[in-house]
Amino acid sequence: MITFNPDTGLISSGTAAIRANLVIQWQKAFATDPDKPLLDTAPETPAGQLIDGQAVLINRKDSEILYLANMFNPKTALGIWQDALAGIYFIERHIAIATLVTGNIKGAYGTVIPYGAIVQDQKGYTYTNVTVTTIGEDGTATAIFRCSQRGAIEIGVGQLTKIVTVVPGWDSITNLAAGVTGRNSETQAEFEQRRRASVAQNAHGIASAVEGALANLSDVVAVSVLENRGDTDKVLYGITLPPHSIYCSVYGGNIESIAKTIHEKIDGGCGISGNTKIAYVDEKGNEFVYYIEIPTTTTFALSVKIRKTSTLPTNYEEQIKKVVLQNFNGELNKYGRAKMAQTIYASRFYADIVDVGVDNLENIEISYPSGSEWTDSVDIPANQIPVMSESDINITVLD
Repeated sequence: MITFNPDTGLISSGTAAIRANLVIQWQKAFATDPDKPLLDTAPETPAGQLIDGQAVLINRKDSEILYLANMFNPKTALGIWQDALAGIYFIERHIAIATLVTGNIKGAYGTVIPYGAIVQDQKGYTYTNVTVTTIGEDGTATAIFRCSQRGAIEIGVGQLTKIVTVVPGWDSITNLAAGVTGRNSETQAEFEQRRRASVAQNAHGIASAVEGALANLSDVVAVSVLENRGDTDKVLYGITLPPHSIYCSVYGGNIESIAKTIHEKIDGGCGISGNTKIAYVDEKGNEFVYYIEIPTTTTFALSVKIRKTSTLPTNYEEQIKKVVLQNFNGELNKYGRAKMAQTIYASRFYADIVDVGVDNLENIEISYPSGSEWTDSVDIPANQIPVMSESDINITVLD
């Protein structure tokens, strides 16, 4: 039985209330003689059994109506319902994206590692270089490599080891931090965050408009845009922004598309800072130069302390690490991916760990960068993107 409250929406009375109402209706229907007792509707009676079955069916119908009502709310919509709501804003759910990993290259000074150069990790997955990279005077360079297979493929520290595309002067490849794990498809939480950001896309010159537009680019894993609209320097998430400037931190995506999108949103009229120079040439041949930040990958660590109970799953360690990584990478519905320029709280992991069967969860602490002091929350700098692998999750079982 469903009622409507203007303040809270549709409300289901629950199975017990539904059964009580059915009992009244049945007894009224069978009350042919006022001198005889009312119909016995106890659960063990034939009438009671029929009433119980009817109550279950009505409650199931009510649940479906409530589910349908929630699908019209952008905050709770799922699947094709969420896709339909997003269609009103002319955006579509991103398909699967590939894992990205920062490769640390060694070789002869001046050696050029071409776009598309292939390397391989210890699991057999191949990765391609997303930009042209030149080895510096110190014989080293860094480049971002994209996994050839899309999806949530994890790569831990030091697993990128084999050079497939032979380039004279290129000696070795490794990764000093875990990769930024891809995903099979955009989750409910990520899609909703992007939908909310998209409402500012029609604006120009403001941070939310730039961020919303950049987030819609294919293969962009994470983006954060900061702005300083004041007349003096401003420090945000470890970055000093000059007056009247925008700071774009973007990981993944096509560099030319990023430049074009930034140009369209700020019309060349706003200062922008970052570690990578990109240019955009308009239809008239005018060149505009912008600077974006390509964040460095930095290891994020997590410590879980639990107390042993008789109900603790035998594979608790595997289960805990799995849900922690899913939470961190935005694969679950409640939280988006951990990224740059945000505050991450240890509390975001509590519910997921309890859900795998950990009844006595003592505490969770996080450390960033890995090796720093353990704490309840950390601010991620705007020029860093946090990464985590199974080896960065420490589980302690207390007696």
